[in-house]
Amino acid sequence: MAAGRARSDGTGWARYVFPWRRASQSTADAETKPAAKRPKEILMLKFIGGTIGAIFLIGLIVVVLLLMLIF
Repeated sequence: MAAGRARSDGTGWARYVFPWRRASQSTADAETKPAAKRPKEILMLKFIGGTIGAIFLIGLIVVVLLLMLIF
């Protein structure tokens, strides 16, 4: 194992950052993982969130440019 890399078995700092990961890989652990049940829904929400964010940033730039032209 390389130095500085977290172990995926739930030991080290990763157990605090990812509390749903455990040492055993039983079916009970799949119930505690948030992405295990609905990966498609999560991808869809990420896409919608990214699209809304991009539209917001473009709109913000347009408003700032319009204000620069006016004043």
